[in-house]
Amino acid sequence: MTAVTAPATALATERRVTAALVGELAPRFTGEFTSDEVSGYIGRAITDLRGSVSAEALPEMAARLAYHRLTIAARLR
Repeated sequence: MTAVTAPATALATERRVTAALVGELAPRFTGEFTSDEVSGYIGRAITDLRGSVSAEALPEMAARLAYHRLTIAARLR
């Protein structure tokens, strides 16, 4: 049961983190990106950072990376 519970818990946590970060970042990019696009950037940042940073640092680092990528993408539009 633990093997099934751990991934399910991790997925639920990732969804909560993503939702919180979308709430934080989407207003900064109103008119540039939709909430779904912002969510995609956050999801890719989480994927790219997973295993490279501690679980505790992942939300903050993902927010920073997604913000950086969104800023660059907005400039290139």
